[in-house]
Amino acid sequence: MGFADFYFYKFQAGKKLISIQPSPNLGLVIAIPAFREENSIQALESIHACFPSKRAVEVIVLLNYPENFREQYEKLHQQLFQSLQKWAENHFTKKLSFFIILRSLDAKNAGVGLARKIAMDEALRRFNIIDNPHGIIASFDADCSCDQNYLVELENHFNQYTNATGCSIYFEHPISGNEFKPEIYQACIQYELYLRCYIEALRHCDFPYAYHTLGSSFAVRADIYARQGGMNKRKAGEDFYFLQKIIQLGNYRELNTTTVIPSPRTSDRVPFGTGDAITKLLNTGNSVYYTFHPDAFELLKHIFKISMDCFKKNSAFIKNILDKQSLAISGFLIKNKFIEKIEEINANCGNLESFRKRYFTWFNGLMVLKFLNELYSGYFNKIPVSEAAKSILRRKDLKCPEEPADLLKILRAMQHEVS
Repeated sequence: MGFADFYFYKFQAGKKLISIQPSPNLGLVIAIPAFREENSIQALESIHACFPSKRAVEVIVLLNYPENFREQYEKLHQQLFQSLQKWAENHFTKKLSFFIILRSLDAKNAGVGLARKIAMDEALRRFNIIDNPHGIIASFDADCSCDQNYLVELENHFNQYTNATGCSIYFEHPISGNEFKPEIYQACIQYELYLRCYIEALRHCDFPYAYHTLGSSFAVRADIYARQGGMNKRKAGEDFYFLQKIIQLGNYRELNTTTVIPSPRTSDRVPFGTGDAITKLLNTGNSVYYTFHPDAFELLKHIFKISMDCFKKNSAFIKNILDKQSLAISGFLIKNKFIEKIEEINANCGNLESFRKRYFTWFNGLMVLKFLNELYSGYFNKIPVSEAAKSILRRKDLKCPEEPADLLKILRAMQHEVS
């Protein structure tokens, strides 16, 4: 009997894919979905070049394509499979193994969510076989590379924080070089600025779950993955939705002692993420990425404050607070049954810490996005991401350079220090 037997009874995405018995010393499995990734061997070479960890590591690459596009994509993926399989055989060691799997996915669910789920489920199965609930499942992408200490630092992190449920791994997109056209690097600067401004704004609001949620740069403990029902099958945004479940468990951390390097290349694979953002910026001829107005986050911060004021207060008090709010706030809270939810939370907690945890399980990252999008559609216009970055720096009494690349470097440094 393994620790995840119930998961495979109820949630698994498919049958066992790897017949070779895992090492009893297996400590980390890296799951990589790959669709139309002609250069995915670079990701494997990056991992292979890493300093060795103490425990064994496996890398599972799931080459996948929709079955209803078999004629269009099967030949490409067969060729990729053969080349990656040959590479994997030539680079196999007892401490680092690469498994290349080729699968067509049913037309209804085909997408990055299902592919990532299949790969991560197989990673879980490897740990279940040796009954290691504390094994690490890392999510990586086929267009990424990493620092040489990636394996070592993942291992060290979970050894140091034994109660950690998971972690977001520090990342940096390439923002200069000769591999891509200058306009791609400029667009990538804009997009990463957006990602970092969003997290920094949430931290200003005292939102407790302000973490980056990139599919290429996170890791979870095997038993936590199983307990939370595993990865979802969403065709896009699967990483964000999955990590919302993990983060709100608590003991989620940042790993900032290594770096994942996502590619800045364009992509039409999913309607979110780096590739899509770069593509849209280039296609529209707009060199500026827009983000939520800083004032929207001030309203969000105010909502969190008045919500904490409602701890152990009666319905009349809560209603009175709600009546005093602007329409932008009261309209959203009423629509989402604020009074009823606060009453429910109060009835099920005995102290402010418990109240706060239950509250942010309800008003989580999904609810935050819902609120900001409603403000955007009715109250605030979005602003250039560089202006948002300057607003953040001014609030911290820091100098504001004009160049987006310089703004990004400052935000990177700020977030690299957080742990």
